[in-house]
Amino acid sequence: MIDLLAGEDRSGFGIACALDVERIPYRRIRRPEDFDARLLIVSGGQVTPAVLRFAVRTPTLIIGSPASPPRELFGVGEGGTVRTAAEISLQEPIWPEPVRVAAQRFGKEALRVPKAPAFCPNTHP
Repeated sequence: MIDLLAGEDRSGFGIACALDVERIPYRRIRRPEDFDARLLIVSGGQVTPAVLRFAVRTPTLIIGSPASPPRELFGVGEGGTVRTAAEISLQEPIWPEPVRVAAQRFGKEALRVPKAPAFCPNTHP
């Protein structure tokens, strides 16, 4: 199961639609303290200090440009945002076995997120 922390804006709607289209099970949460899953997906506009604390200790995917600067989020000062498609393998250990089996049954090997902004650091922390 995935927990989705996203607003009611276009970004949140788009992420939810991508998960629905790919038939990936998820539940929407309103705050990071409600997290109780194997993966937390956060729309960029919802990134807060509480979300960053979760990101340090749990698998977290931030989709979209966060309002906070990259240095605060990732410990890097230089880089850029690019608009690109993203793909997350459904064979990774973060996915429970029933999700992997269901994905294979439908011929899906990855969660594909259409064009979205992604921060690419010039250097690694």
